[in-house]
Amino acid sequence: MKIAVVSASLSESSTTDQLGRAMADALARKTQAETDVISLRELAHAITDNMLTGFPSPALEAAFDRVRSADAVIAVTPAYNASFSGLFKSFFDVLPLDYLRGKPVAIGATGGTPRHSLVTEHAIRPLLTYLHAFVVPTAVYAATEDFGAHAADSDGQGGASLASRIQRAANELLVTWQATGGRGGEPDFGGAGQAGINSGSGNAGRSQGSRVVGESVESQDSAARDSATSAATSAGGLDDASGPDAAASDLATASDQDDMEAAKAIFADFKSMDELFAS
Repeated sequence: MKIAVVSASLSESSTTDQLGRAMADALARKTQAETDVISLRELAHAITDNMLTGFPSPALEAAFDRVRSADAVIAVTPAYNASFSGLFKSFFDVLPLDYLRGKPVAIGATGGTPRHSLVTEHAIRPLLTYLHAFVVPTAVYAATEDFGAHAADSDGQGGASLASRIQRAANELLVTWQATGGRGGEPDFGGAGQAGINSGSGNAGRSQGSRVVGESVESQDSAARDSATSAATSAGGLDDASGPDAAASDLATASDQDDMEAAKAIFADFKSMDELFAS
């Protein structure tokens, strides 16, 4: 599994870089993952030139290809004026539109105060969802007090709380990657890829997770769960008899069973992904 960490930090050894690497490390503890850190700071001039000329430099084009070839992406940014940084937005403005389509993405942000914590929900998530990325439910926001000497709150659990959020997001990213067939890009919905997932004629481009007129909800749910189980089986070596609950449970340790409830919900709602990627 290859993970691309896109970091919009403007300084070296920043908390944003630390957060991105911590999220990647949490995923590596669950699976054999290769981490590729893409520092946007080093590409700032190339990004600006691309916006002005419409042509990416070789270095920027290589960064685009690294995002496209990744199985999943972790995108992190500092919070400036209650939003993402301009560098973060500019990179995704010039990234080719389809490079994030159907790709599992975990998001994170850092700031000097917890008051900016909703930046992940009102700014980052809508941006990446517009680009057709499959953004996992848990976003990780880390304030200054979550790091270093400030990590412990009155109960001594400040740092532990951040670690828990990071691990939860990593769990969801792994489950999402397996549910989408264990590959970056548009998922395979029971043969829909061969016929064309966006096809509107008959059943030729219809995935197992979609619903047609006259089909019962029970039939739709059964097909969706079968598709999810098949995807997780091929990606994670699970027994064919294992259901979506077992697929998610196998990824959890005793310490994060509760966190995996959100991941299991991804399987339960798998039927809706067909509509998401067909739009």
